[in-house]
Amino acid sequence: MFVVCVSALSGSGWLSGCAAPPVEPSLQSDSAVEKVPALIDQADRGDDADFRALVGSLDDPDPAVRLYAIRALEELTGQTHGYRYYQRTAERRPAVEQWKAWLAEREPGPAGIRSGDGPLTTEIADGTSEPTDLPGPAPGVSP
Repeated sequence: MFVVCVSALSGSGWLSGCAAPPVEPSLQSDSAVEKVPALIDQADRGDDADFRALVGSLDDPDPAVRLYAIRALEELTGQTHGYRYYQRTAERRPAVEQWKAWLAEREPGPAGIRSGDGPLTTEIADGTSEPTDLPGPAPGVSP
């Protein structure tokens, strides 16, 4: 990143100032300078559209990114799964794995099927859903 510095001579002496170019927040960035503002924005908006990026940020090498990722997840879900951003990688691993399992339950699987969302349904192109017929008897019912 380049910083632009400007100096000027005024009647009372030298004036100078520096300004960095504006930062474009991005959850997909490798730069904490761009990623942290995006994490804050997501939590502030209550935007749960990119949980995959939030959960992925829990493994970021920068502790600031990890801190804001867990803060956003906690704000959006009310959960931390015991995650502590300041722990070593091996100590964070169980909580990260819980977050990945949580994410897998939320995301659509094959044919639009999501686990953890109650009755099994199939998503239809128009956004509606219908019950999915599974072979065999219903659980707990003998044939």
